[in-house]
Amino acid sequence: MLPSITTHLPVGESDLDHAIPFDRVPAARFDREGRVAASVIETLRKRSAERVAAEKKFQDLAGDIARYQKRKDEKSISLVESEFERQWNEGKAAEKEEEERLEKTEFSKRPVVERDYYFDEAMNVVVDYLQALAGAGRIAEAAQATPAAKPAVPALR
Repeated sequence: MLPSITTHLPVGESDLDHAIPFDRVPAARFDREGRVAASVIETLRKRSAERVAAEKKFQDLAGDIARYQKRKDEKSISLVESEFERQWNEGKAAEKEEEERLEKTEFSKRPVVERDYYFDEAMNVVVDYLQALAGAGRIAEAAQATPAAKPAVPALR
């Protein structure tokens, strides 16, 4: 599972002021087909985790998540004006950066899928899975390789 800051944000219905009370819908009957071996799934997760750990943008995202969690968990604010301003401006800078990123993607002509580090990792997982399906044995060999070596993801056209 790829990290995302939205999993930490209060964006669910339960976070609204007048949320509908929680209830549960009975689960549908579901039979696992077992089409993908557990060892393949584990290898896909392991390789993805290695790539995510090595990717600077995912490290930056992890830092953003940690800063958000820290600010969310704080129960007090500093009464020292300079410290308060520093904390306030730190939060405002992150908000401004996010607004600029959203503005750039919302109001410009953009491709249906933007190729970024998330997209590249999703495609890397797909390539790993297809190699496993092909039975080429390359996934087992690649699992032994270092995570610093990025597998080439073919450019989409």
